[in-house]
Amino acid sequence: ENYLDDIENTKTRFFDFICCNRAVPIKKTYNLLQYILEFCKNKTYKVCFIIIEQTGNSYNEYYKQVLHLWRNNFNKNICLIDTHQLKSNNSVYKGFTSSELSNFYKSSKIYMHSCEEEGGCRTINEAICCGCKILAKDKMKGGSLDYINDNNGMLYNNSNYLIKMNEILYSYSTYVYDYNIFKNLNSKFTIDKLLKLLYHNFNYKESLNYTDFKEKCNTGDLEFSFPAHNLSVPWYITGELVSDIKTEEQLNIFRNYI
Repeated sequence: ENYLDDIENTKTRFFDFICCNRAVPIKKTYNLLQYILEFCKNKTYKVCFIIIEQTGNSYNEYYKQVLHLWRNNFNKNICLIDTHQLKSNNSVYKGFTSSELSNFYKSSKIYMHSCEEEGGCRTINEAICCGCKILAKDKMKGGSLDYINDNNGMLYNNSNYLIKMNEILYSYSTYVYDYNIFKNLNSKFTIDKLLKLLYHNFNYKESLNYTDFKEKCNTGDLEFSFPAHNLSVPWYITGELVSDIKTEEQLNIFRNYI
């Protein structure tokens, strides 16, 4: 596949590490930046550290603390990108389009994640799809570790992060990309799987063939509507922390949306 050429390229990636998070306490962005700064001190490692815009001011003070840490420990080899300073392009990545963000992943060797509580982590899955190896917390709850294995990642904790950062970076030169995981995660394949599931389970086959059903479905912005942290979707239940579909009523709303 032509689009796999730059994904499978493990030889000419510019950044050693990439991090991509909203600056909020649950993501432990401050701690992650501390790890990166310590690892890069007196070294020439190159890091891309992306702060995704957080809508509203709920975590404004935490965001300021992250920037204060950066300014007090400036390192010319760390490229910090604050998307609060960019014009928003969509509801998830804010200042980046999907293709722009993927270019940063594809230019990086290791994606490092610090959150310990995730339902399913979009950025981990994106980084895997773009050919990064993953360094994630060993105490992470949720489904975010489902696709991390001995080939494509390592786990770390607050005591051994420097050791693990060195180990996974050293291992990248022999990394062999697993196309099967790509097929399980990338929207080129997963949207079709979802539509087939809906087509059969909601008995659309009684009135439509699958090709016609697929053409009628609204999938243009599905990748931005489906993440659980998007609370603007019509199936979100007021007062819930996330918009995960858990009830039949929500499922029916989603069905109408599609």
